Amino acid sequence: MEDNFQDSLILKEKLIRAGALMSGDLAFNQAGDLSPSQKRWLMLETGFWIAQLVVDLGLIVVAWVTFYLQYNFQEFLIGSLFWSLVLGTTMLYCIKNVRPLWADLKANRVESISGIISKHYGFGNDVPQHQTNNMRGVNFGVKIRAQNFSVTPSIYDSIVEHKTYQVFYIPNTKKLINIEYLPASDAKKRSALAVLQHQVSSKAGNGE
Repeated sequence: MEDNFQDSLILKEKLIRAGALMSGDLAFNQAGDLSPSQKRWLMLETGFWIAQLVVDLGLIVVAWVTFYLQYNFQEFLIGSLFWSLVLGTTMLYCIKNVRPLWADLKANRVESISGIISKHYGFGNDVPQHQTNNMRGVNFGVKIRAQNFSVTPSIYDSIVEHKTYQVFYIPNTKKLINIEYLPASDAKKRSALAVLQHQVSSKAGNGE
């Protein structure tokens, strides 16, 4: 049975209140692009990790200078190498986070997938179904057609399982940036359009 108009509005409002549906960004995302506000957010997050990287590098220099000036050679060697190892590990973590963010910024591309959604939670990759989310330290996620996305508890609660949604995400970080509820009628139309586009591209590829 198809959703009525009132049900669709309620589901849309739930997404908006949870910060899952950003109406001002939706047109950009539907066109496959990041919105200006999403670009700024990516730049800020990228800048944060770069700043942390610079701070860690500066702390390594301070550690080396401090141990050199105040301790003998053996203490200098042990102390400076220890802090270089500790801070070097955090620098690698920063680089790990910066690289996909920077790639997403340069690409300025948004991908999407639509289908019936399922929800899951847990502490690892193998996550069971649940009834409530009043637990700390739990990873919340949604799944559409074999693709999993992490979400906040509030977004998790705004999604109705086994309904049809379209999610928009950035490809390298796999961050979910927008969610749109699709009434049954819209889902059928988009599915039919996708099939038609596939047929046209197939015929073009075969030279028909």
